[in-house]
Amino acid sequence: MITFSTGLRMQLLTRRGAFLGLGRVEADGIPLRNGRRPMFVEIRNPYGITLRDYVIRKKQVSPSRVTLDFSMQCEQSGIMDWMVHTVRNRYANTDWTQPSKPARGTRLRLDIRAVNRTIGGRAYVGFSYQYRYQSRNIPIYRVLDRGTWEPGGRAVGNEFWMRNCFTPSIVPIKSARQFHSTEWYLPSCDNPSIFQFLPLQTELQGFTFTACPSGVLVTWATEVAHVRSLFEKPRNCRACSRMIFPRS
Repeated sequence: MITFSTGLRMQLLTRRGAFLGLGRVEADGIPLRNGRRPMFVEIRNPYGITLRDYVIRKKQVSPSRVTLDFSMQCEQSGIMDWMVHTVRNRYANTDWTQPSKPARGTRLRLDIRAVNRTIGGRAYVGFSYQYRYQSRNIPIYRVLDRGTWEPGGRAVGNEFWMRNCFTPSIVPIKSARQFHSTEWYLPSCDNPSIFQFLPLQTELQGFTFTACPSGVLVTWATEVAHVRSLFEKPRNCRACSRMIFPRS
């Protein structure tokens, strides 16, 4: 566990040398997330190249900041983001027998900083984080940030506050079997799944707010940008999924 000057504690998860992501995060001894699902990025470019097997090549740790520099492997397969004229996905026509290889000339940095904020006369403790991607030959236009946030380490007993026009603004999570999603469904049409990832600051408010008896958890983007998000409590799950496409 890494302890910041603000008292916030954070776990960095690895397995056999590979970095999995952020695990347990605590403030004043209270878990802010479950930690079972590592919080980290998924990067896949439009041509079907996937980055995987991240390894920490350089780590800088201080009471106020943690900086991690990664190298990684890459492989190309499956569906591309590009489509044919009939609006059907193209497939990467590559040698599927080839193993993954080092993503040479490609680097990813995760920069984490301790943060204190006073909002409406109330003091908040937390952290900011930012991914910095650079590559000579693997262009991307988005980064998928995957994680869960649930004060107390479990979704049950929390209330998710999100003002939007598709779901209730305040949703109490009362059982593990409960399902909730900010995806827009329109049952009256043949394909009811209209939009899965909705823009923050437009269809969705610009921040998330989760309340529980031990406190509140607030997350937000630090600037107005093209950020598309999905917040979901899957059925029979104790965690609340949080997937965001920040701009790259």
